[in-house]
Amino acid sequence: DMIMVFGTADGNAREAARRYREQYPDRRHPDHKVFLRVVNRARAEHMQRQR
Repeated sequence: DMIMVFGTADGNAREAARRYREQYPDRRHPDHKVFLRVVNRARAEHMQRQR
């Protein structure tokens, strides 16, 4: 869900955190740094799979 929200925020981590809070009010609300870590980890794993 976090990566999808990040995509709808055009890669803006602060906007993604805000949208996530609005879209999922009953969940824990990660800050923008968590979004950046999750996306960077997903990108790194994707790059390793391509090798």
